Amino acid sequence: MGARRPRRPDVARRQGAQTLNAARQLRLNTEIGSLEAGKYADLVVLSHNPRRVPPDELRDVAVEATYLMGRQTYGKVLG
Repeated sequence: MGARRPRRPDVARRQGAQTLNAARQLRLNTEIGSLEAGKYADLVVLSHNPRRVPPDELRDVAVEATYLMGRQTYGKVLG
C-alpha cells in the first residue's frame, strides 16, 4: 500500500474554524463570528466562491476587498 494523504477539512469547516468557532473560543460570538444584525460586519470579498473551487485551486482565489466594522479597508471601491 502507498502512503495515505492526510484528509483535508472541507471549505465549510475551515471557514467555521476562522469565523464563528474562533469567536466562540474568544467568548465573543455574540459580537463577532457571523453576519447577523447587531454584530460587527467584518467581511472579505473574494474573486471566486471557495465552496465551488476545486481544493487544489483554492490558493488562486484572490481577495478583492475587505471590510472592517462596516468600512472598506482594502480593494476597489464596490458600488
